[in-house]
Amino acid sequence: MEALPGRRFGIHPPPLITYLKDILEKYPEGGQIIKEIIQNADDAHATEVKFLLDTKQHGSDSLWAPNSAEFQGAALYCYNNAVFSEDDWNGIQSVQQSVKKEDPLRVGRFGLGFVSVYHLSDMPSVMSTDRIAFFDPFEKQFGKGETGREVLIDKDLFQKYHDQFSPFTNVLEIGEEHFSQRSSNVKYD
Repeated sequence: MEALPGRRFGIHPPPLITYLKDILEKYPEGGQIIKEIIQNADDAHATEVKFLLDTKQHGSDSLWAPNSAEFQGAALYCYNNAVFSEDDWNGIQSVQQSVKKEDPLRVGRFGLGFVSVYHLSDMPSVMSTDRIAFFDPFEKQFGKGETGREVLIDKDLFQKYHDQFSPFTNVLEIGEEHFSQRSSNVKYD
C-alpha cells in the first residue's frame, strides 16, 4: 500500500484532568454532589443509602498503590445496597457518555453525576461485590497515561494489602466475608 502524502492530523482530546476541570467549573458544588450520589443509587434500584464522614487515619504500610498513602485519611463514604452491573462498571469510566442515556426513566442519563465527586476528592474509589476501582485523573498513582485501576479483590489480596482496603473494612465494619455479599460503596478521600 502506498503511503499517503502529508502528516497525521486531527483533533486531540484534552488531558483528562483538563476536561474534568472544565466540567467542574460548570458543575455546582455543595449539596448537589450528595443529590447526584442519591440519584445514582436510585437508578441502580438501591433501597438503602448511607453517608459516613470518617476522620480516621488508616495505615499505609501495605499498599499496592504505594503513592496512595495520602489518601488513607479522612474520607466521605457513600453506601448503597445495589450491585454494579457490567454496564455500571463501563459507564462510570465514560464521562458524558452515559450508558443510561436511552432510558428516560433514569435520572443519571447524562454521564456527569459521578464527575461531581471530583469536587471532594482527587482519587475517588468505588467498591461493589468483589471489585474495587480507584480513579486517578492526575495520573500519579499508577503511571503516566493510566487514569485509574480496577482490581478483583480476593482473600489473598485483601490480606497482602490490608492497609489499602482497611478504609473500607474498618469504617464500614465489613471483613473478608464482604466479598461474597452484594453492595456498593464509594469512598471520596
